[in-house]
Amino acid sequence: MTKKNVDGTEVQGVQNVEIGLRMAYTIAAADASLSLGELADAVGIYPSKVHRYLVSLCRSGLLEQDYRSGRYDLGPKALMLGLAAQSRLDKFRMAEEAIDQLQAETGMTVSATVWSEHGPIIFARREPLHPVTINTRVGSVLQITTSAAGRLYAAYLPDQIVQPFIERENQAAPPLKFMGKEVARVDFYPVVVETIRHMGISPVSGDYMSGIDAVAVPVFDQSDQLVMTLTVLATQGSLDFEPDARICTVIRNIGNQLSKRLGCNIDHIAGLSVRHRKSR
Repeated sequence: MTKKNVDGTEVQGVQNVEIGLRMAYTIAAADASLSLGELADAVGIYPSKVHRYLVSLCRSGLLEQDYRSGRYDLGPKALMLGLAAQSRLDKFRMAEEAIDQLQAETGMTVSATVWSEHGPIIFARREPLHPVTINTRVGSVLQITTSAAGRLYAAYLPDQIVQPFIERENQAAPPLKFMGKEVARVDFYPVVVETIRHMGISPVSGDYMSGIDAVAVPVFDQSDQLVMTLTVLATQGSLDFEPDARICTVIRNIGNQLSKRLGCNIDHIAGLSVRHRKSR
């Protein structure tokens, strides 16, 4: 966010610092170390000028150069900063801020869940002036196979964690619904979970509770691991589940912003459906 003076004018910063940090961020976002030429192309600055910045960044320890290949990568001070920032992260405070924003932008009932020893549990919830009547509250445990949030855990957590819960639900529960259509429980993974992985969101329309629509998104940390979910709830028929619909765009953007704050590289998220695919 750009800082402003009291009179509304933009606070002036040190441009050279901003340029140098942009180079460091570019290397941090890369999958591997970069050559001088690759970095220059990435930031759009002549190599001779980039080299001067790299000298200072290496002296500071923020970057380092491999003496054999000549390529540049993050240095020990970057690691120190990263570890310090990670130790000060408060994911629950950040999630509270995210659902406040989500409720403000949608005007709907919103909630956030984390995984617990009992399954997905709601740890935060916000209500509009006219809330959706649904029998869940902070501390409620959700089903994995029927709730929008629960299905995200089935999609992204390891089999050995979620499978016992799924088997227990399959024994005691009626046939599944997915977007209002009945689905055999043996088709939970090939139909429901694979669709969710492909879409990147988890929609339900009367699947969890009659008369209720919901859409949930995953939130990932610095290791690309699922750490929580965000959900919007509304009366059935009031949510548009098309990928480019406003509600899906808003919740996806806010979920991505929270993932970024938790250290996730959003550019890698597209590959999660492959990396987290479970062997059957």
